Amino acid sequence: MKTSAEKVNPHLVLDAIKHKIACEVLARFTIAEIKERSLSNIRRWRANGTSGQAYDAWERLAMDPDDGKMIAVMEGTSDYSNQLRQSPPFVGMLDKELVRKINEEVSG
Repeated sequence: MKTSAEKVNPHLVLDAIKHKIACEVLARFTIAEIKERSLSNIRRWRANGTSGQAYDAWERLAMDPDDGKMIAVMEGTSDYSNQLRQSPPFVGMLDKELVRKINEEVSG
């Protein structure tokens, strides 16, 4: 049994999983495809009554002609990047089996 000093912070694990998923999406899709899926998901969620500051920020990134801004958030390790990746609008782009594998690899 792990002592409290040996336990892994679950928030750091979640951040690592979300970061790995975002990087995998970037590796497999063009930024145009990612932006298109992101905007589609955000619009659908809003139509269903779901909203939030993170979705507003992602929408601005997806509509910004400077692709580097969205890429920087997807790849970044800043608190801001980690915060936005907790509500990723590009869900559904990766195969569920790959997402499961990433979760297992990162979680240990």
